[in-house]
Amino acid sequence: MNGWPRDGELPMRMRMHIVDREVVVVPLNPEGSSQGALIIREAGALTGFCALFDQV
Repeated sequence: MNGWPRDGELPMRMRMHIVDREVVVVPLNPEGSSQGALIIREAGALTGFCALFDQV
């Protein structure tokens, strides 16, 4: 499927920083961080990012 993961596979190219499970920082462009980053504090998104981190 042209770059998409197969069933059950996670793409491992994403960089993220989780701080005290309260803040997640991810690049705006996953191919390079020179375009800036997104700071996420919303509880639902944090739960998802932390779950992804725990699976890896």
